[in-house]
Parts: sequence; structure tokens; C-alpha cells
Amino acid sequence: MKKSIQFVLLFVSFVAFSQTTRFIYDFKYKTDSTATSYQSESMVLELNNDEIQFYEQKAIRIDSLNALNNNGSSSYTFEFAKIKRKLSTSTNKNYYFLRGDYWVYESNDKIEWKIENETKKIGDWTAQRATTNFGGRKWIAWFVASLPISEGPHKFNGLPGLVVELYDTKDNFIYKLLKIEKPKTTNTNIVETVFKKNPVSIPYKKFREMQIDNYNDPYYQFRSMREGTWAINVGGQKVTTHEGLNKVTRDLQAYLRKNNNPIELDKVISYK
Repeated sequence: MKKSIQFVLLFVSFVAFSQTTRFIYDFKYKTDSTATSYQSESMVLELNNDEIQFYEQKAIRIDSLNALNNNGSSSYTFEFAKIKRKLSTSTNKNYYFLRGDYWVYESNDKIEWKIENETKKIGDWTAQRATTNFGGRKWIAWFVASLPISEGPHKFNGLPGLVVELYDTKDNFIYKLLKIEKPKTTNTNIVETVFKKNPVSIPYKKFREMQIDNYNDPYYQFRSMREGTWAINVGGQKVTTHEGLNKVTRDLQAYLRKNNNPIELDKVISYK
């Protein structure tokens, strides 16, 4: 109990007096819903005064390297959206890298929660259960009222306490809070800068059209070019011909069809 009280006091001091607080989550996920094993990533829910950023922890290292690298390129890649919003609001900026450029679109994602009486111990905390239907999936969240911030991973905010555990009922996506950090330095625009490209604002409808175009013809820029004037490397394979483009296109299409399990299932594209 003493340890729990000390942790809560430390947490409150973070929120009250620190410009930046990072909540580190373990994120297990399946890009293929039929997979029997998970991929995993450490995710950061970062609070900067009245603003939230949600991104992969490895982006911090890449962003630091980018600051030292002046050649204009970035080695960063990740298939899920990075998120930015004002604290405890439902208007999210969604950042994606697609077709060689960086894009952002806004979405209104108000979460309607049903708070239940059930509680359980998660570490030293007493967590309370809540459920919601969001993005075509049913989700179960465990929040801690003694951690007084109405936020959580991805777009899941609006509960009277921090979400420390979250999963969908089919266990495709699982978030668990690992630790809380107070960094000495931070980039409050990391989701904008990690690709070393300025994000271009577009409506979601346009972004969806681009996803379909990317499936149909991912290497379009090379098809009109004469063979022998270009070469690309795809997964360690050197491609120099239009027939080679056809093969890597088919390979990518097969990959996208198989790994087509977005967090927000109502946004899934039926690739054919």
C-alpha cells in the first residue's frame, strides 16, 4: 500500500509540475487476424501540457538520429497511425506514411463508455472495468481512478482515470501500461518530424483512395520509365524490369490482403 501511495503521489507531481510525461505501453497485435502469435511494440502516450501524442517508442531514437543526419532522409517506418490531439478531446490527427509521402487527416472519435462495477488489481493499482464499441470492435478497458488523467492508448480516452490495460474481445490488440517516465528533453512535434517530411493535410476520403491506389499499383512511378534507366530494391531484391515490377506488385498485394487487420476494423479495405 505504501508503494502504491508513493507512486500515485509521484504521478500527480508529474502531471502537475512536469511539462512532459510519458506513459509507456506494451502493445501486442496481429496484422493477420488468423495468426497464432503476436507482434509487439513499445508505445508512448506522451502528455505535453494540454496536448497528447501517441507513437512508437523507437521513434524517439530515430528522431534523435534524424537531428544529427542532414541528408534529408529517415530510416523510420511503422504501419499504424501516429496520433495527436488536445488533452481529453476526441478530435484526432492521424499521421501515416504512404506512397513516399507523409499525410495527416483529422477524425472525430468520441468514445462512448459503459463503466462497470467490476474491479481487479493490476500491479499496485485497483483498476475498474469499462467497455465500448469503437471502430467495429468491442473493447474492454481497465482504468485507474487514482491516476487522474482521462487518457489512454490510441484514441481511447474519456474515462475518469488513466487506462492501464486495453484489449478487444477477440484479443487482436492488447495494450498494457509498463511504466511512467519524466524525460529531461522531448520533441513536442515528434509525430510531425520523425519522417523528416512535412505532413500534408488531406481529407480521410482522399487518404482511403490513396490506400487503394497503393494496392493496385504500388510502383506506378517506374512503369512509364524505360528499362535500364532505373533500379529499385524491394525487400533485398533488385528490380530493373517491368516484369520484375509485376512480380513485386503481386507479392505486395498478397501481403496486404493477408495483413489486413486494422485497429479500427470499420475502416478495413476489401482488397481483391
